[in-house]
Amino acid sequence: MTTAKAIASTISMSIDTAVTMLRLSKKPDLSTLVHVSQEPLPTLTDLSSNYFKTLSVTKGKMSSYKTMIKTIIAISDEISHKSLDGIRDKLQRLPKRNIQRYRMMSLTELISDKTLKTVAIKDKLTSKSINEYLKILNSILSFGYDRGVLSQHHKIKLLPINHQARTERSALTHSEVEAFIKVSRSPELALSYQLLYLTGMRLSEAYKCTISAVNGVLCFDLRHATEALKNSNSYRLIPVHSAIQNPEQSLKAITSLKPSYLSRKASEMLGGGKKTLYSLRHSFATILASKGVQVGVVSELMGHSHKSITLNRYTKGYPVDTLLTEINKLDAV
Repeated sequence: MTTAKAIASTISMSIDTAVTMLRLSKKPDLSTLVHVSQEPLPTLTDLSSNYFKTLSVTKGKMSSYKTMIKTIIAISDEISHKSLDGIRDKLQRLPKRNIQRYRMMSLTELISDKTLKTVAIKDKLTSKSINEYLKILNSILSFGYDRGVLSQHHKIKLLPINHQARTERSALTHSEVEAFIKVSRSPELALSYQLLYLTGMRLSEAYKCTISAVNGVLCFDLRHATEALKNSNSYRLIPVHSAIQNPEQSLKAITSLKPSYLSRKASEMLGGGKKTLYSLRHSFATILASKGVQVGVVSELMGHSHKSITLNRYTKGYPVDTLLTEINKLDAV
């Protein structure tokens, strides 16, 4: 509105001057009218709407992107250095939406200074989460610049992540895993936690895998996941551990429960802190390594990259019967 008023005022003055010169029988100078005419400044709403039309991602990923951008636009829809700095600053003060207190708040109430002043440090978004917001925002800004909509290439600096991933959560010992599964309140919880521990899968992967027999070995198959996985190495085979008596039943159990419920119950039983549901994945890696399993094998089972083995697009580095032998070194629970 401020910009519009300034432009309108300049145009009005130019017209008054032109009319006066005509009255004096002089030719008016209309060049100033050309200089003040401008295209309206683009907004994040406009840019993001066009950007999302170019993406080819899963519905879940698209929904996540749109939720993040909706929050960002609620903070500011303007594209300028000042407003983008304000967005970055405010994101660092936002609370996690999965906390009951903030879950029911409207977006306007959530981002208000009144709310942000009361957010405890432990309840704020992590640096990793904030960077996810900033990455999608940077992608949209780059999209606008590449297409000539923005005259400047804005690039928002990501937040530094000072801690190593392994310090975020603690691995459990075998006896702790055993006790944890034993006290699970339902058969579905017990089967779910056993599955995550004996496969090393991320929780999200358990909802995307199928079961296949490969060269006579029964495997949890993530090669053809219908929804996108974390990276290219995540598309893999994980042999079924001998302790999983009915893999179909285990998959049915975990998919019958919501991820948030599985995570919350695990935190309650483990006491929170660095011992969380993700600790089962850490335990998988730590215990296999302690059993003398090669790093390359552990990496392949977990869907990590490992440079010691050359992999092509069709095959992985180890035969499934070798992976089965190694995964069975995990003590049964």
